[in-house]
Amino acid sequence: MRAISIRQPWAELIVRGEKDVENRSWRTRHRGPLLIHAGVVADRASYVKHGVPRDVPRGAIVGVVELVEVTQTRASGWHLEGQWGWYLARAKRFKKPILMKGQRTLFDVADRKVAAQLGSWKRTGAFRRR
Repeated sequence: MRAISIRQPWAELIVRGEKDVENRSWRTRHRGPLLIHAGVVADRASYVKHGVPRDVPRGAIVGVVELVEVTQTRASGWHLEGQWGWYLARAKRFKKPILMKGQRTLFDVADRKVAAQLGSWKRTGAFRRR
């Protein structure tokens, strides 16, 4: 599966289902399941502002979402002007974070490493690949 590294507390807000857009300076053709990796580096000043505890996992895959659209047309308050908005749906937090090193771009994670954590999320077949 494809994964993306995101700083905390943003990764936490995404797996909670509160943040529905990830902003990037680049676009991707990928659509469908996307693992959320919480990077080691954090935006500590934003933890309190968004009600995220400081002990959230870092350096681990913390959940999965469906990447449904990538556009510069703003349709969410989370989408920053001039950025590519990666629109996300069906957020699921993993019960146990999977420790792993992140990368700067989309990266692949072996399905076997996340299969148990995905549970019924992938079996529902509700995600779309475009």
